[in-house]
Amino acid sequence: MLLPTDVRPFRLTLEDYGLLAEAGAFAGRRVELIEGVIVEVNAETRQHVLVKNRLSHRLQAALEAIGAGMEAVVEPTLALPPHNMPEPDVMIVRTDAADLYFGLADVVMVVEVGVSTLASDLGLKMRMYAEQGLPEYWVVDVARREVHQFWTPAGSDYADTRLVALDGELRSATVAELAIDGAGIV
Repeated sequence: MLLPTDVRPFRLTLEDYGLLAEAGAFAGRRVELIEGVIVEVNAETRQHVLVKNRLSHRLQAALEAIGAGMEAVVEPTLALPPHNMPEPDVMIVRTDAADLYFGLADVVMVVEVGVSTLASDLGLKMRMYAEQGLPEYWVVDVARREVHQFWTPAGSDYADTRLVALDGELRSATVAELAIDGAGIV
């Protein structure tokens, strides 16, 4: 007999999650797999959608202007074995991969827009991305009109960070020449 102190959560793998999705277990619900746990994603507010789209469009235009050969994509599924399949708001990716989902080797940067998810974006998700070795991570704090930038993953944190106001230039720390105007995004 298991005692309550012996109870351990069962963490799903990418394969488990994929089987559940294929079987229709999520029935049109917006979910992510985070640390092996299925997490339902909040409905998107109008402000969240607008900020996400403005960021995506500006990043895509900047990537095209510098001839980077990358794309800014909105809400892709990112496979981070063995227990994570987040759907970031925006990712900058290399598009030449042939896998079903984007993997870490395809990703240059992840951007999350924090309207109601700021604590998770700056906590659990930041640690998850750092542990996986994601090169660069941005979190847009909509309420404060600023961007938290993280790069140089080191264990469960990033060695380099900066906080930038959303009223001027936002420059990538890892992609040469990639910069956008942050004014008017929020």
